[in-house]
Amino acid sequence: MFIEVADHLKPAEPVIEVFYSDETHKMRVTLFEKDVPLELLQWAISLAQEQLPPRT
Repeated sequence: MFIEVADHLKPAEPVIEVFYSDETHKMRVTLFEKDVPLELLQWAISLAQEQLPPRT
């Protein structure tokens, strides 16, 4: 499972991807641009923590 964040001017090109592994139960963040604002990265991680792990 993953969440992608894209620039609204280039919606087909993700800026951030947060991937959750069902096998390892860990998250991995990939940045597709050099200069990503910290606030955007924090928001993406927070959103992923809320929505990606399965709830039991």
